Amino acid sequence: MWSTTEGLRAIKSCKEHELKPDLLLLDMSSEGIQGPSVCRSIRRFDGRIMILAMTSFSINYYTSAVKLSGAQGIVSKNDEDDLLKAICRVLLSNPSHQ
Repeated sequence: MWSTTEGLRAIKSCKEHELKPDLLLLDMSSEGIQGPSVCRSIRRFDGRIMILAMTSFSINYYTSAVKLSGAQGIVSKNDEDDLLKAICRVLLSNPSHQ
């Protein structure tokens, strides 16, 4: 498990085999590169990593960009219960986690 506030570091970490996550919680306001661009970059080399976008801003602002970028969903990070439910929903939608 790893964490970073930098979009480029997230992309690099997802490329490195031993650090590749099953689920990436991706903040839409990451440093350097915004979340949708990070997601698109990851999708260019890996379609299996589950990506859940998160934001403290309006979900509606990012919904379209998240869908186009290849993420499995978006959730507000202001509500821990919603965040946990969204994580479970994304993981359960992945056949390798059932």
